[in-house]
Amino acid sequence: MTIPKCPENLPTELSELINKFASIWAACTDRPKPTKETCNRWEKLLDDWVNSNDLPLFARKSSRNRGSEILHSTGRVIVPTDNSPAQWAYTLACQNEDPWPTIEKLCAKDSPDAQKIPVAKILSTEERTNLKYGTTLSKKFDVNQHGWKLGHIERIGLRNQGELRSMNIEKLKAHHKALLLPSNMFLIPKQWAGLAEIDVVAVAMTNSCE
Repeated sequence: MTIPKCPENLPTELSELINKFASIWAACTDRPKPTKETCNRWEKLLDDWVNSNDLPLFARKSSRNRGSEILHSTGRVIVPTDNSPAQWAYTLACQNEDPWPTIEKLCAKDSPDAQKIPVAKILSTEERTNLKYGTTLSKKFDVNQHGWKLGHIERIGLRNQGELRSMNIEKLKAHHKALLLPSNMFLIPKQWAGLAEIDVVAVAMTNSCE
């Protein structure tokens, strides 16, 4: 006997519980979140970033190559990462900090600032032989170490999209922005981590900035 197929319609009471949880957590004052002003500054920076061909685009899609440089067919550099850049960005934003005052500072040829952004929690020996961006996620920025799970409101998965070097560049720009944009993120207690993947919970966090 095979296991029965999951029913399409589960008890209404269960859906109501998830909806109630989402609304309560969205309004909870214990949920860390950045100010609206900080989110706006980050969004302006990220808009400038994706439109500056001198800066790499981060992509949360890797195959034992985090921190390496992939040359896109347009000439833009793509850097594969895990979720570490997002954790770094959200932690800074919750402290109402900007990584750089202007895109000009980030673009400065003698500035190593872009290489300070963590690309992975832990890099393998294989990855360390080919990387260009080698910063790993410190405990300060690791939300898991502080009891949280980081979720994205707009889903950012790039599975089944083909190779990074040939993927639509506008899709990669949008992905980079969504990956790092604090207003597109929220925290949930780590013991409830799986709930961050439920759409109704993510949607409830739409106004995630104060």
